[in-house]
Amino acid sequence: MSLSLHGRFDAAALRTVPDAEELAADYSALFDVGTGGKPPCPLHGGAYGGTQRLKVMEEVIRFYDHFGLRLSPDLNEMPDQLGAELEFLHFLSFRQAEAGDGDDTLPYRRAERDFIARHPGRWVPEMRARLEKTAASPFYREIVMLLDEFLRVAVCEVDEPISHSIPENSTRRARI
Repeated sequence: MSLSLHGRFDAAALRTVPDAEELAADYSALFDVGTGGKPPCPLHGGAYGGTQRLKVMEEVIRFYDHFGLRLSPDLNEMPDQLGAELEFLHFLSFRQAEAGDGDDTLPYRRAERDFIARHPGRWVPEMRARLEKTAASPFYREIVMLLDEFLRVAVCEVDEPISHSIPENSTRRARI
């Protein structure tokens, strides 16, 4: 399966980016502070699906810990923040590519499949639905739609049966 969005997104919305001031104001209203201090589309997984945010963050941290990763204290961001979760998926993809073909990729494929299904793949569709109900700029709508579609396809690509055991030396140290 491959990612094909031809004809399924508004390319003009991505080419027509609002000016920086308008984009920043829209970002704050949608994802950061919203109106009344609560954004309609927060960028934190624990804010969706009626889940307890602390449990979500604890589980995300366990994924990061398993691969020897820690959030950079310089970024001052929560573990369930979309950027951190996407960076973790990048790490897994990079390590999978480094491992080449065969059984050495299995821990990374499993982690990618499970992480997408339990975290961004669980809450990004809800964020997309909320965003579509707002007066968001077409730019943000298309970006979130592309992310949602990408995650849906990505989890399907790694969702084939994986029956091998995880090698004992599969953890590596890195920082995200």
